[in-house]
Amino acid sequence: MIQVPDDYTGVLDTNAGTLYADKALRCLQDLFVKYGGIIKDGTKVDDIEATSDTTVLISTKNGRFLAKSVVVCAGPWSSKLCDAMGVPLPVKVVRSLITYWKEKIPGSYKVGDFPIYIDEQRDYTYFWQFPSDEYPGYIKFGKHDSHVAEIDPDDRDMGVADVLPNTVKTFQNYIGDFMPGLEKDNGPSIIENCMYTLTSDHVFILDRHPRYKNIIIAAGFSGSGFKMAPVVGKLLAELALEKAPSYNMTPFKLNRFKKHQQSRL
Repeated sequence: MIQVPDDYTGVLDTNAGTLYADKALRCLQDLFVKYGGIIKDGTKVDDIEATSDTTVLISTKNGRFLAKSVVVCAGPWSSKLCDAMGVPLPVKVVRSLITYWKEKIPGSYKVGDFPIYIDEQRDYTYFWQFPSDEYPGYIKFGKHDSHVAEIDPDDRDMGVADVLPNTVKTFQNYIGDFMPGLEKDNGPSIIENCMYTLTSDHVFILDRHPRYKNIIIAAGFSGSGFKMAPVVGKLLAELALEKAPSYNMTPFKLNRFKKHQQSRL
């Protein structure tokens, strides 16, 4: 199912697993509503303005809201919102093409028989693969690469046609060398366009606005944020409620990027 060069060193973690995003999100949303939360789905935030240390005004296409504190955790759009608040974030948004490849023999890469697989390259990029599960008979395959060009999250499909042929060729070459049990000649059967928001050190930002302590910023999750959501959510809630954080927040401070940050405050 997989073949690697003789000089490779492998590590097997039998406690690893897969989070199903749709089920996990539904669970978290249900708990949020159960304890009194209100979800304003489909409401685009246009502007966030702190009028004092105790009041924040949020302007949206569906009206304006006042809050004692706000957590800005807008994924690829975090930079645009924070830039408007005078806090340019040292992050970049990049494209990641997710592909699905057909098994030659159905079931040969199924869950239970084949693990989640990550291949770290010498240039600190990663090829990764999930077993056949989301689409039966097809494995999920991609590359985590911080060296690709930055994109605008509002135009994420712009330029896909330009990079797709080279990306597919790279994936085909890798699959031909490492995963002979997959059909590679006709390319992937399914292609999805994803986005990462990267910091330079690939460690996310969890911190307060430099001037307004009631605006909390969470950004730059660098492709690893979803699995950390429960503990990150706990920390953000503690910051918003002005409680002492449960963990040391120093590694996630915004000021670690002092050389790159030019705040206009």
